Amino acid sequence: MKKRVNLLARATVVALTMGMVASCSIDDTYDIDKEFDMTVGIGADGLALRLGNTEPVYLNDVLDIEDNDLIDTDQNHLYYLVKSDNSQFDVTIGNAVGSIDGIELNSDQSIVSFADVDNPLGLTSVTINQGEEFNQSGVTAESEFDASIDDIAEEVNSIRRIVPESSLFNLRLEVYSNNPDLRFNVTEISNLKLKFPDYLEVEGTAADNVLDINIPGNPNSSVVDLGQVRLIDLLMGDDDQPLGLPVTDDGQGNRVIDITGMASMSGDFKLTSAQEQTMNDGDEVRVRLVIELASGGEITVASIDGEVNPAINPDMDPIEISDDLPDFLRDEAVTLEMQNPTIKFDVDATQLPVPVEFSGEITSYAENGSVMATASLPQSGKVDINKGQNSVYYFSQEGSPYDPTGIDPAATVYTVDNLSDLVRKLPDNIQVDCNDGRVNVKQGVLHSIALNRTYSGTINYDVLVPFIFNSGMTIVYTDSIADMNEDLKDYQAEGFDVTGEAYNTVPMELVADIEPLDLNGNVLAGITVTPATIAAGTGLHEGEDNNGAVKSNITITLTAQNPADVSRIDKLRFHVTAGSEAQGALYSNQYFSIQNLRLKLKGQIIGDFN
Repeated sequence: MKKRVNLLARATVVALTMGMVASCSIDDTYDIDKEFDMTVGIGADGLALRLGNTEPVYLNDVLDIEDNDLIDTDQNHLYYLVKSDNSQFDVTIGNAVGSIDGIELNSDQSIVSFADVDNPLGLTSVTINQGEEFNQSGVTAESEFDASIDDIAEEVNSIRRIVPESSLFNLRLEVYSNNPDLRFNVTEISNLKLKFPDYLEVEGTAADNVLDINIPGNPNSSVVDLGQVRLIDLLMGDDDQPLGLPVTDDGQGNRVIDITGMASMSGDFKLTSAQEQTMNDGDEVRVRLVIELASGGEITVASIDGEVNPAINPDMDPIEISDDLPDFLRDEAVTLEMQNPTIKFDVDATQLPVPVEFSGEITSYAENGSVMATASLPQSGKVDINKGQNSVYYFSQEGSPYDPTGIDPAATVYTVDNLSDLVRKLPDNIQVDCNDGRVNVKQGVLHSIALNRTYSGTINYDVLVPFIFNSGMTIVYTDSIADMNEDLKDYQAEGFDVTGEAYNTVPMELVADIEPLDLNGNVLAGITVTPATIAAGTGLHEGEDNNGAVKSNITITLTAQNPADVSRIDKLRFHVTAGSEAQGALYSNQYFSIQNLRLKLKGQIIGDFN
């Protein structure tokens, strides 16, 4: 027979049954042979056997949750269901490749021209002596400076700033002429200023993005190495584009951002003729500044500021309920309607460089796979998860969530007014779905994130359901007293009463019933049973003082149509059920006890001692 569970504790019922069995076979007080005068009273009504008292039967013993991972009691002795699980979610950002084309800033005017050469005779060609010097101040040059970011990962929507791993510009000054036979060396450079495009931030530049270049000594060469400068950032967009420039498709499936700006140069130069040479009419000598990335033009992107939107799909396993249910919740008669079920999320985002937001759909399923109820977390909108920290979130039926460990004062609390529908009857499992865009990097804000990396976060989630008063609760329990035939086989009677004084603090009526079974385990259909009602307690759950418990006298009556059936009894199977709805909260230290328990044979009693 299927075991059903109620408020009568297994441990206590066993104690009660052991007392009754002992009374029939061991203790002098309870032995029928010694308690009954065989020569007086055969055939007389009212053979009474004293069975003693029970210890307090605690609700904690009834529900037998000591080794159960699903049911627990809090510091106030209140029962609650708890089921925990966790999930990891990843934020993965792909790569991007940057490049900057090398440029040449060619001076607008010549440093040495045929007109600058001493030519009193007006000849079309003149000879320049070796070491002859030529000066030109305020030499300027300007040119476009192009940068391109391509192969941008699809997770990147826009870029405001790029931080390269290590990108160095080589700076080189060259002397060039339209007459390849001319040779001049640079012997002095002063007031050299290089202005980079606004989108390049170079180490050492002033507020106006101008780099002052100092060349000590006399280079005395037609090519002067001006050294290196480090590229710090590429800045894209302006105040009207706070998230940067959007990534576009170049028509060939490549996601790119192209940037164009102007670079310029100004300075004072002195050139010296490297040899005796002839300069013809129309010849001129100029300088050019060559700027190029030391890496050959390619930039390795370390991180970006911009807006990213990677797909995030946490793998959240079903929260299994039925597999861990204790016996007292497995019976089909059990129905629950909890007042304040709570879902707790503890999110570890300490490794995340970007803010995340999430929503979820939580669904309870019956054993046959059908949907019992669904709720949204939160009811509308999304929940913000701050980057770089731990955060706790509660979703509860009421405005104040339930947490036996205490509410984190920094937690964010959401009310979900249909959450109790999930556990109106205990489900087989509960599933939390945060996929299909329900978890995403928060949009509309600037993100700072390294590329080509995966960042992980963890969600620990608890289902917390306190067993608070609800009008639909039913609890059933069954246990037995066995091996009675040794003591009853010699007696026939019209039946017997089991009586006692019950003390109850549990806030519901209890009904005690008995099924008599024979040696083969079959119910003796010829014996009818009238159950007893134990009056509901007041909900007292402090101490063991019977003065605070509700007292009621109980009698369970067994009536035999055939008196011989009493002698065939081998087992009394007790059923103790909730006889009314709970009228208050159930606590683990509520109890009932029965005192002055007696067994009284009824009617004509026949003893066969042959």
